[in-house]
Amino acid sequence: MDSIHRMDCERIRSVIMRLPKNATQRFPKLSLEDAAKLADAEKLERIGVAAVNNYLHNLSALFKWGVKNWRVIRNPAEGLALPDDRDQRDLRHPFTTAQLQAIFNAPLYTGCQDDEEGYAKSA
Repeated sequence: MDSIHRMDCERIRSVIMRLPKNATQRFPKLSLEDAAKLADAEKLERIGVAAVNNYLHNLSALFKWGVKNWRVIRNPAEGLALPDDRDQRDLRHPFTTAQLQAIFNAPLYTGCQDDEEGYAKSA
């Protein structure tokens, strides 16, 4: 792990930022780097900022564990997250109380019989 440096992590970030949506499903035989090159060439839709930051957070967490357990001296992936400038109105909102009540009042949660197609018969 000590042979991985900040520039390596920045290169990883560059590839992740260029990945098309569902790259591993759409291009299972390609490396992520090749999938990113294909996305560049074909101008495919990219993964979002939140997905990029999730990958970078996971990479950083691995190195953080390494620092804590004396496997590496420092975390080369720390602070690589992209700024998220999406409008807050475009982000997902939590369920309302009424929506949660509708979900958890469904027969599956209140007791039901097996109707062979999703447990929808009330008990």
